[in-house]
Amino acid sequence: MAPLNRTARIKTLSTALIALGGVFLIYFVWRYVTFVVPLAFGDDGMLQRWFGYEDHATHIPLSTRLVYFIMTLLPNLAAVAAVLIGIRLMFHFRAEQYFHARTISTLRHIGLALMILAATAIFATIAINPWVTQHRPEGALPFNFHIGTYDLGYLLAGILVYIVGWVMGEALKIQQENEGFV
Repeated sequence: MAPLNRTARIKTLSTALIALGGVFLIYFVWRYVTFVVPLAFGDDGMLQRWFGYEDHATHIPLSTRLVYFIMTLLPNLAAVAAVLIGIRLMFHFRAEQYFHARTISTLRHIGLALMILAATAIFATIAINPWVTQHRPEGALPFNFHIGTYDLGYLLAGILVYIVGWVMGEALKIQQENEGFV
């Protein structure tokens, strides 16, 4: 059997990544719905144990639960967006649109989604503990400025992907300008 040509390999890999992205999205949504939603809206005991309430009789109001839910939802939505945009990029590759403006724009959008993911995750990490624990009799946990390695990785990856997309976009413009002179 002859080896696949380059285009066929790109299409095969892109198809595999589309499928993998789809499986990831299903798992990601399932995991969020089965873990975060019950934690936010289940009985008080779940959220109290998660955030270290010593007095398990303390009621956590719905408004606090809603803010917790939103703070955890935002980075998760950005992650889903990044995967969906990545799937769109794979469809561009399957269509052999390697250096088209739409492909390059999609690459920049992946970078933006990753940067938004990092920013919202960093914000949630800093703000969520004092917000959810404000009703503890022993007092709220203080703000803890912490940037996790995953969040930093998402931020740096987002910046790098965005810059690569921007440079490719500029290179495409230069190529189009040069073709106009010929």
